[in-house]
Amino acid sequence: MSTQVNPVIDFFRRIFESLEVSRTQRDFEGFWKILFKIIAACYSLFLIVGAVYGRITPQMIRGLFILFISTMIFMKYPGRKNSPLHRPSLIDFIFIAFSIGTFGNFAFNYDAMAWRSGSPNFNDIFWGIVAVLIVLEGCRRALSFILPVISL
Repeated sequence: MSTQVNPVIDFFRRIFESLEVSRTQRDFEGFWKILFKIIAACYSLFLIVGAVYGRITPQMIRGLFILFISTMIFMKYPGRKNSPLHRPSLIDFIFIAFSIGTFGNFAFNYDAMAWRSGSPNFNDIFWGIVAVLIVLEGCRRALSFILPVISL
């Protein structure tokens, strides 16, 4: 038996290793740690209030769920190997801003979008594309790049 590695497999292994960011999480201190905990607490409080009082629509719960989760993912998981580990980077803030815009739009404008079903306007298409990109990038950061590749 030969112990030589197939060159094709070795090629893909090197690509995988170069694209894969280790699943290291940022270790926040001070302001960033407090901010992260406030975001997580607000999300938990939102879910509890929604479950107890039941006046929050399922669409709003879904939209705000992905808004909070994507915000926490972009804060906690660095996008690249050389990203700062003590604070979010500029690209993280850009993803967070787009998450707020995208999923806030979904949560608060769902009824209008539902009435336009079948004839989306430019905003629907734009925010839909951004939503897909945010979810793919969040999966890549928190899990691995394999899931977004399979999804695509």
